[in-house]
Amino acid sequence: MLKTIKLYAGMTSLPASSFENCSSLEAVTLGQGLVSIDNSAFKDCRSLKK
Repeated sequence: MLKTIKLYAGMTSLPASSFENCSSLEAVTLGQGLVSIDNSAFKDCRSLKK
C-alpha cells in the first residue's frame, strides 16, 4: 500500500489522476519548483491528511 509520497524538486506539475483512488495515501511532501497541481490529481484519496 502506498502511504506516503515525496515529490522531487525538479517536478513542476502534477497531472490529472496522478494518484487517483490511492485510498491508503496519507501524506504528500511537495518538492520545490512545483507550480501546478491538477484538480483531480488526488481524487478519491480518502485517507490523505497532509
